[in-house]
Amino acid sequence: MNIEILNETLRILICVFILIIPSSLFVSNLILILNSEKQSYTFSFKDEGTLIGILERLLIFNLFLLDALSSIGLIIATKTMVRYGQFEELGVNKNFRAKYLIGTLSSVHCVTFVLLVYGLLENINIV
Repeated sequence: MNIEILNETLRILICVFILIIPSSLFVSNLILILNSEKQSYTFSFKDEGTLIGILERLLIFNLFLLDALSSIGLIIATKTMVRYGQFEELGVNKNFRAKYLIGTLSSVHCVTFVLLVYGLLENINIV
């Protein structure tokens, strides 16, 4: 196997790992810290919000690698349209809008950080 292809594959796998576990923990803990209701929360991959965040980060990362930057805005807009009904339901969770915005923006921030790591790894031969 070509060593350049192997290095590129390992760079992408490192970034995907960071986007799945550490980023999920970062976003979950950030929302928990800023949650005014102070509800107890246990991190789990079975939580739908966690899965949506992971998929969102991976999709944004892939779109960036494919140089489809305009599609990133479409992803965020689509996510907002799907969640719009929950924005109107005040009885469900009064902090939902804030948690949604914090989660989305911190996810984009995590992808930006991982893209910086990806760029830094470009000059390092992993294998």
